[in-house]
Amino acid sequence: VIKNYVENQGNQEEKEAYQQMKILDF
Repeated sequence: VIKNYVENQGNQEEKEAYQQMKILDF
């Protein structure tokens, strides 16, 4: 759900934050 939200609506800053969150198993 979070991944789809970031891909569909996230701006570049949010996408970079998501890349870091994936390391924490988000």
